[in-house]
Amino acid sequence: RFYGVKPGLLLGEEPTSGLLENEAKGRVAQIAARLYEAPVDATIAHPSGSLLPDRPGRRVDADATLRRIWTAEPQARVEPVIRSVYARWRTADLAALTTVIGRYRTWIDGGAGRYENVEKGAGRINKRIVFPGQTFSTLQAIGDVTKQPGWHRAPVIISGSYVEGVGGGLCQVSSTLYNAVAQAKLRIVERHHHAKQVHYVPRGRDATIAWPALDFRFQNDRKTPIVVKSYVRGGALWAVVQGNAAG
Repeated sequence: RFYGVKPGLLLGEEPTSGLLENEAKGRVAQIAARLYEAPVDATIAHPSGSLLPDRPGRRVDADATLRRIWTAEPQARVEPVIRSVYARWRTADLAALTTVIGRYRTWIDGGAGRYENVEKGAGRINKRIVFPGQTFSTLQAIGDVTKQPGWHRAPVIISGSYVEGVGGGLCQVSSTLYNAVAQAKLRIVERHHHAKQVHYVPRGRDATIAWPALDFRFQNDRKTPIVVKSYVRGGALWAVVQGNAAG
């Protein structure tokens, strides 16, 4: 009686003739590792906001491939059995994120430099997707403004006093976002109060940021993704959180 893979059998380009059971399993595992392609989740491009579709991956079905090997005739050539692997978050899942679960508006005042900082900062966090379990960092989204061109000097609060600083006005962006996130009932991971009452949100409803130590961060603890939107319109700053109506 002949034990092992039948004589002359090829698995794709791989010779498998005479391999015993465990050896055949090992050969299939090697091929499976080489051919595996992970799926890619759908996502939203920043800053364009365009929806990038998901892309399925592939895997080798080891059990089905081994069955092909053992049932093939001598001198045959068999191909690995390939299965599709689908992304966790499909294009349709992200297209369904249209329900507003949190929204907040603040009015912008101050000079032109501060206004431009607010508008630019809003653009940095606008159309950001946060998947379940992920934590959104306002500082990471905006970046270190002290090392980037194009940010203006405007009043900031340091030790309870107003002084001129690069990026003045960005705390209004983070505070407006905080209130929208709080309305959406998402988990707040990090938030800090100003040392002085600010005028654009009620007392206790602010969220100051300062690179690199003070951040406003929240976690998406829902079962589906959310989208953060932030924009300036008609002299007002808006922060909106959109999700799936089903949660």
